[in-house]
Amino acid sequence: MTFLAAMGVGAIVELYEFAGYLSMGEGEGGLGKGAGDVTGTWISADWLNTMWDLVYNVFGAIIGLVIGPLIVKKRSI
Repeated sequence: MTFLAAMGVGAIVELYEFAGYLSMGEGEGGLGKGAGDVTGTWISADWLNTMWDLVYNVFGAIIGLVIGPLIVKKRSI
């Protein structure tokens, strides 16, 4: 349940970024495509950015699933 909740929050952030892209277009800034994004590859930089964000969300959720119970266990001691 925790893993799915974390992934859901990550998906909401991606939707927020997409809404910013639709309203502001490309460019530097919090919601725009920044200078560090990859261009000119076999895959669109927009898709690549979104997929890497989702991969990092998975890693973060897994780390949270491992560390969270350890913190709770330590507090109960």
